[in-house]
Amino acid sequence: MKCAVLLRAVNVGGRTLPMAALRERLSELDVATVGAAGTLAIRRAPNEAAVRRAVRAAIPFSTDVLVRRVEEIDALLARGPGGEDAPPAGVRWSATFLSEAPDAPPKLPIRRPDGEAWQTEIVEIRGRDVLGRYRARRTPSERLVYPNEVTEREIGRPATTRWWETVVALGTLLGPRASPGPPSRPPEGRPTSRPRPRTSRGAR
Repeated sequence: MKCAVLLRAVNVGGRTLPMAALRERLSELDVATVGAAGTLAIRRAPNEAAVRRAVRAAIPFSTDVLVRRVEEIDALLARGPGGEDAPPAGVRWSATFLSEAPDAPPKLPIRRPDGEAWQTEIVEIRGRDVLGRYRARRTPSERLVYPNEVTEREIGRPATTRWWETVVALGTLLGPRASPGPPSRPPEGRPTSRPRPRTSRGAR
């Protein structure tokens, strides 16, 4: 099977996990990583349970290991948040992966902070995945409000967030899939570099 693995709270708060070392430990799964946040494309595995066991054994601390089958990534990329073809200028799309679907989805959209000064907006929930928009704060004095913080608080599930371009990169690494559409445009003042996929040694 092919799948994506999303690790929660990696390389933040002193929990360091070098991606090169992780790829080496998981080389039998033909793994590639995207960025440094614990985003893996698994291209050769017997089943989901085996993926979870291997990944948990390869990391030196306890964290949530969220798995999405290639078909789920394919479906996620079929259309943008809220059915948009492309994000508006100054807006970046996000995808937040939940440990499990909410019992009672909240009323949408959710904007935080409230009103016109919002930075994070939750626009759609598709099962275990939450899609949203993000835009940079208007002044340096404003507190940053990121999608994962808002999603965990409002939905009440452990979660991990990736920018849309990271999910597009996952779809590419996992093989020919449905057209992912245009990558999200970063808000003004945000980094514009795309995540670079890295593969395990000897991966085919």
